Amino acid sequence: MLRKSGGMSPQGIREISQLVTLEYRYKDVIVIDEEQVFKLFGVWDIDPGESILIMQYDGIIKLGIDFGKIKINERNVNEEGKTILEIQLPPVEIISSETPPNTFETIINRGIFTKQTIEYETFFKVATEQQERYRSDVLGGEPGTMALENAKRQIQAFIEDISDAQEDYEIIWY
Repeated sequence: MLRKSGGMSPQGIREISQLVTLEYRYKDVIVIDEEQVFKLFGVWDIDPGESILIMQYDGIIKLGIDFGKIKINERNVNEEGKTILEIQLPPVEIISSETPPNTFETIINRGIFTKQTIEYETFFKVATEQQERYRSDVLGGEPGTMALENAKRQIQAFIEDISDAQEDYEIIWY
């Protein structure tokens, strides 16, 4: 993100230091079912039915590491004459998470026995809670592991491109 003055904004610098190593795409369906009950003359419960909202949407979560937090320790040469590079990667983090607006699709939004519908703000509240669960599941699950392995491959390829690393270096990940 270049500023008009030609310099980089702090957010732009932060985005550059992020190494995205995995893009995780998902499709989700949210069902909100609300029972409608009201009191007739303040005494009798009247149950006119329920309202239901079913929506489908897509999400994209990008995982990676903060390149600025990589620690590299260079040790003396091993028995084979290679310099040992000990590389410690920071934990995988979510670089970005988005739900493209054009992916929302309302499947049903109506009352079973009424014309009452569920407000979309109720949907967005439930969707936000569900996306937080996705985020933690993605980080702690297989996508998080894959993102870390991809980061190792990308960094190793980068080191090999700027030197004769295959012949001069042995990389140890910790």
